Parts: sequence; C-alpha cells; structure tokens
Amino acid sequence: MRLADSTATDPAWNSLPGLMLGRARQWPGKPMLRFWRDGRWQSMTWADYALAVAAVAAGLRARGVAPGDRVLLVSENRPEFMVADTAIMAIGAVSVPTYTTNTVADHAHVLRDSGARDPGIDGFRASLPKLSRTARDLLTVENDENLFGLDTVLDLADAVPVVFDLHHHWVQSGGVYLEPDDPRIARVVDSWRGVRPVAHVSLSREALLEGHDVDRLPDFPALLAAGHKWRDIAAHSHLIGNRALSALVARHLAWADFEIEAKGKNLASVAIAREIARAGLRESVAGGETEVKAA
Repeated sequence: MRLADSTATDPAWNSLPGLMLGRARQWPGKPMLRFWRDGRWQSMTWADYALAVAAVAAGLRARGVAPGDRVLLVSENRPEFMVADTAIMAIGAVSVPTYTTNTVADHAHVLRDSGARDPGIDGFRASLPKLSRTARDLLTVENDENLFGLDTVLDLADAVPVVFDLHHHWVQSGGVYLEPDDPRIARVVDSWRGVRPVAHVSLSREALLEGHDVDRLPDFPALLAAGHKWRDIAAHSHLIGNRALSALVARHLAWADFEIEAKGKNLASVAIAREIARAGLRESVAGGETEVKAA
C-alpha cells in the first residue's frame, strides 16, 4: 500500500536513469545502498550516487562515447557497477556487462556480438596512451578472418605484439598458407621485441573435411565450391587431424610457440605434438622453450 501511495504522485519516468536521478533529487541525504568495504559496512547516499553518475557520464562523453555506443562494463559486485551502469544509460549508450573472470578473447567475443562500433586501427592506436603501463604490457593483437587480416594488424606491430593465426589468415586470404620465410613473419617476430612469439592454429570442422586426404592441406576454394559458407569453414574442429597442417606448424615452430584453438584443446595439443614427433621432427618440439599447447 505504501508503494502504491508513493508512486501515484511520481512524475512519469521515461527511463531508468531518469527514475534513479529523480529519486536522488527527492532523497539526497538518504542511504541509496550499503556495501561492505575495509572491514565494515558503509553507505552511499542518493546525492553521492547522483554526483558519481554525473562525473562518470561526463568522462564518457569527453572520451567520445556517443548515444548508441556499446560500453563494456567489467566489474565485481560493487557500488561502482551501478554508478557506471546508470552513467552509460544516462548518455544514451548501451551497457554491456561481463564477468571479471573473462579472458581478453571472451571480452572481444562479447563486444563483437553486442554490435559495438569498431574504432578501427587508427582508433585502437589512439586509445593506447590511455592505458596503464601494466595493461599495455598485457596487450596483443591478432589477425582475424574478417576485417582485420594480417596485413592490417601489422600496422600496429610497432606498438603491440602481433599474434599470427594460421587458420584466420587462410580463411581471410581465400586459401593462402604462409610459410616461415614470408617477410610478414619477420615483422611479426620483431613486434615481440625479443620475447619468443605466440601463434595460433586451428582447422575447419571435421564434418567439412570428411574424406579429405590428411596428408594434404585443406583447399579453401574447393570447400567454397562445394557449397560451404566461409563462416562455416572458419569454425574450429574438435581435434587437429591433418598431418600436412601439423607439418606446417612444425616449420613455424622455428620462430614461435603455438596455442591450439580446437574444441578438444588438450587432446588436440597432445595429438599434434605427437604427430610432429612421429614425423621425425622431434627436435622441433622437445628443446628449449618451444612448445605446443592448448589456447
């Protein structure tokens, strides 16, 4: 009954931020929420909440966030989440919350599916100075099978290490397999600035390659001609069951360690390492820091 009486005279709120900030005008000194921090319960008043929302909203606008833009929100369960979430909505942007336990790849997947505006290579470069040194040291870029192929991401090689993905390049280029002596590989290596690079490999799904000669590399144009869509060709297999691809990986082990992108990652990693060793390339996988592992 009290809820009905209190809302009967309220303005016609047309948005959640409008409702929340309207409450802050009505109840500035009342506790808006309580939270446990520094060994004790603390509270945030409605006025504190509104001021924090306004500051975050202004900061987002100053950084170029526009109505309709997606903003990835990575936060634990804490007051700052509600502040940021309200600020994002208040300027007309779209909040995209995700887990703090996500990997960088997980965050990238969420952003791609959210409809986020792509800032492009120039926008990516312009954003780098805004990151902390710690964040910069954790950052890499990887060629994908769509807009950001190897030649495009190599434009960032002077700023961040480039992770070369063999399968993505094969799809994006329409069927080209890069060998270690390709000049672009040297640029990838240089981008790591003395640290041994990491590269990725995967294979099209088994259903697409049924009956394919495992001693021959898959033929991209032939798969297209057979009626397969490029997105299906790009999808990852459960294991890596192609001996020719294993041999290609062995050649690239001269300059990089490989992460295996397959559904059965651990099994696929063991299998490809055994195949490389069985083929007489044992020294390529056994010495020093060279390794084949699950992504």
